[in-house]
Amino acid sequence: SCGMSDGTATVVATGGTGSYTYSWDDASTQTTATATGLGQGNYNVEVVSGACNVSSSVAVDEIGAPTVTVIADETNICNGSSTTLTASGATSYVWSPATGLSGTTGDLVTATPTVNTTYNVTGTTGGCSSSASVTISVTDNTVITSQPVGTTLCEGEAYTLSVSATGSNLNYQWQLDGTNIGTNNSDYVISSATISSAGAYVCIVSGDCGSVTSSSVDVLVNLATAISTQPTDQTICEGEDVSFTVVASGVNLTYQWVKDGVNVGTNANSYDITGATSANAGNYSCIVTGTCGSVTSSVVTLTVNPLPTSSFTIDSSSEPIIAFTNTSTNADSYSWDFGDGGSATVTDPTYEYASNATYTVVLEATNACGTVSSQQTVTITNIGLVALGKEGISIYPNPVDQTLNINLPDVNVEMALVSIDGKVLKRFKSENRKHIELPMEDLAAGTYSLVITMPDKQVETVKIVKK
Repeated sequence: SCGMSDGTATVVATGGTGSYTYSWDDASTQTTATATGLGQGNYNVEVVSGACNVSSSVAVDEIGAPTVTVIADETNICNGSSTTLTASGATSYVWSPATGLSGTTGDLVTATPTVNTTYNVTGTTGGCSSSASVTISVTDNTVITSQPVGTTLCEGEAYTLSVSATGSNLNYQWQLDGTNIGTNNSDYVISSATISSAGAYVCIVSGDCGSVTSSSVDVLVNLATAISTQPTDQTICEGEDVSFTVVASGVNLTYQWVKDGVNVGTNANSYDITGATSANAGNYSCIVTGTCGSVTSSVVTLTVNPLPTSSFTIDSSSEPIIAFTNTSTNADSYSWDFGDGGSATVTDPTYEYASNATYTVVLEATNACGTVSSQQTVTITNIGLVALGKEGISIYPNPVDQTLNINLPDVNVEMALVSIDGKVLKRFKSENRKHIELPMEDLAAGTYSLVITMPDKQVETVKIVKK
């Protein structure tokens, strides 16, 4: 009965040898099949028959003890949250353990455990008591333990943003500038960065016990170093200015121009040459270097065409026919001005003057880069003169077109007309005449020599110019 030690418990044994001994674990260690004078509680009895033994247990309840029940508003709570425990069926109550409880007495307490905890409540009515229990399970809050880290990338590079979190049933939602991206994963992989990959990234981690947002981190994406406009081949004349230019995109760009494998110029996207010479001709390129790589431009060629020079020499040994030798350089065409109104465009002209004088000869040499000129003077002195050592000889006209008149001091004078290369073209004798008319129309224009042999064998030579 309630509050008394008058309970009994009986064990019934079967099998074995049929002879049994008993041993109870009550205060008096009773040895009969029925134990008496028992109070409320749990008891064990061992039964032995021969070499065999078996144990059993029994609960002795107090008759009339209250029936105590306990309920919790929430049996699963998040760490840091509370739940209300309510007991009923008795008139007073004692709670244990005290950890996490708002109190240890009363029918209603607030439990705020930090780990899974089983709470017991003992209810008493009129000296009789009974107990009940309830287990509160505690789930970890959603917590980010490792934040993502921002970075600066070049176009095409890969990068992984990561968060580490604790909690229950976690889900991950990455965002770029407020827009959802990626899949439900603690990592977000940028496999090949583009300009659109740049921005502010966060990860929202959700679980059974709340949702938290990571720190916002920036991912910057720099342009890859690239050349959008290449330099071009250039052809110029000596003395002209020229410029090579590249147009490039990227970050922190520097420029190194190279000529025939040798660095030239300064750190600029243009390479300028003032007053180019032939030494500037060659192959040029530009190496563009930036934060995100280095690229080399197309190789282009600078051609420097030379200016022409003008010069010539004069051979007057066959005066009045003058031979000019052109010693100009780098010219494509020529223009001669012989000073008497005559001109020519051939490279090495021969020119016959018609009268004695001093003439200024001008040679213009021309190419695609311009025209230059040089000049010299030539003096003609022997037109119409006869180099005679014998008085009384006269010859006219000289230069001659059709008929050459020859006056002689004697008769029986031998004469020969010789070409400039020494070939005798005509040979004749004056016989009894002192005046000879020599036909010349059948001869080509040029210079000839008239060799006169007097009867006394004196020889005179006269230069004759045929028009």
